[in-house]
Amino acid sequence: MAFYKVKGGHLLRVLEHDADDRYVPLALTALKTVTVRRYITQRRAEGAKDATIAKELVTLRSALRCAITEGLWTGDPKALIPVGFSPDYKPRERWLVVSELQALLSKLEADRAARVAFMCATGAEWSATERALRSDVDLDRGELLLRGSKNPARWRRVPIVGEFFRSLLEYVLKWAVGAEGRLFGPWVSPAVVLKRACKNAGILVATPNDFRRTYATWLVQADVPNHVVARCLGHKSTRMVDMVYGRQTTDSLRDSLARKLDPGCINSASPSGRSPAFMAPMAPMAESPNAGKTAFSVPRDGVEPPTRGFSIPCSTN
Repeated sequence: MAFYKVKGGHLLRVLEHDADDRYVPLALTALKTVTVRRYITQRRAEGAKDATIAKELVTLRSALRCAITEGLWTGDPKALIPVGFSPDYKPRERWLVVSELQALLSKLEADRAARVAFMCATGAEWSATERALRSDVDLDRGELLLRGSKNPARWRRVPIVGEFFRSLLEYVLKWAVGAEGRLFGPWVSPAVVLKRACKNAGILVATPNDFRRTYATWLVQADVPNHVVARCLGHKSTRMVDMVYGRQTTDSLRDSLARKLDPGCINSASPSGRSPAFMAPMAPMAESPNAGKTAFSVPRDGVEPPTRGFSIPCSTN
């Protein structure tokens, strides 16, 4: 409902207000393709991306279908969209290998690094991290509570399985500095901070949703079924995992197929010599000489961590 309210607000503002911002009702019978074309032109002039405009037009079509159901309109919603309009939306495919996560955490203040690690270890959305309590993470029972709010499925309990994920969460509990029971402290302008930290780490820019995608990608690469991944992410179906979150590289596909088709690869490392990223735990992180900062050494190339664990403290620290 919040989505439709925001998108519908733009429709009402543009279609039913004149240049002086006076309300001028638009009759459904007056809604034509040319009207929609003018709407698209104005929204582009305002700086809206075509992907955003497409979502607004989805709202318009939904409203018109309701009007048809109520007998208020008899047109064709699809016919209103101008021929040739395409948002060319492509979902992001960014996710982090362990070495990238390691480098990024070293460039963030302790509490912020802990929040990034939490999202990569649990698939939590940003809003869930803001509501997270320290008591939500129960390492003894091997589960944690994610206080999502987008839909009922987002409020969920996620199992903590594997030494890699457990060690990530141990790291989170060690470095998170939230007050009054909160797991994390406030974080203003995360996009700006992450962009700068990624640049300093020498990696491509990553967003909070990329950390959520990282968690899903790691699970998929470990051959976790998509319906299980979807449940952990708080999705009602596997659609988003199939289309967006569950992307695999050619190497990970090769390894996955080899584990299933080559009997010699079962319960062992893949033919390429790599194991899933979470087969080894994360070692305790070294203290940084910089107050409020944390540091990692740079691991060897590849997805997997060093054999000693997630990181090896740098001898100069």
